[in-house]
Amino acid sequence: MKLNLCSGKTRFEGFINADLDPNGSDVVCDARKLPFKNEVFDTILLIHTLEHFNIHHAWDVLVEIRRVLKRGGRLHIEFPDIFKAMDAYRNDRSNLVQALWGDINNKDKPGWSHLSGWTEDWIIRDIRKLGYRDVFPISKRLHRNWERDTAVIAIK
Repeated sequence: MKLNLCSGKTRFEGFINADLDPNGSDVVCDARKLPFKNEVFDTILLIHTLEHFNIHHAWDVLVEIRRVLKRGGRLHIEFPDIFKAMDAYRNDRSNLVQALWGDINNKDKPGWSHLSGWTEDWIIRDIRKLGYRDVFPISKRLHRNWERDTAVIAIK
């Protein structure tokens, strides 16, 4: 089985789409308390999600993902990298606020703002702390091909 966690309206064929928002979700749930048994998923997508949690709740999400991911399973994470965002800002001063803080002008959806920041090195370090056997960056991203984003694969 494959899970697209905190999917929002982004759906991938063959994946269970889970989100707190019931619109477009197959399963409505909090990513910190997933309603699945241990080690049931072969693949989990976590695309532009961690930055919407404070750092402590983001860790809870990562721990919960590890619980439901099968041994040998693959976790695909994408997020705005704060160091890359600052580098991109040097070239184009229009995107730093969104890269670092999300859509702060969308008052109707407060969950769209960013509550934490990550870098490639930090996420690899934290994922390794959870005991994944292999963690590495990849260049292909599923969400958008923004230069400020990072994608990482972790094998449990």
